[in-house]
Amino acid sequence: MAAAKSVMKVDPAQLCRLGIDEISLVKGQGKFIVVLVDLETHKVLGLAPGRKQSEIEKVMLLWGDKVLSQVE
Repeated sequence: MAAAKSVMKVDPAQLCRLGIDEISLVKGQGKFIVVLVDLETHKVLGLAPGRKQSEIEKVMLLWGDKVLSQVE
């Protein structure tokens, strides 16, 4: 995921609507990544290494309190 961080220079501070989708890395093997997308700009905000809630939370916590406090 370090390579993805260097490519994705998107600021989630203006995020209004978040899209979350999973992608299978190897069909039938149960290996997934989760893609977090800004539904307004259609830009990728982050990738989680798995589809467990704890893995997605780790990525979102990196966005900081300013972004997460906007959630109603």
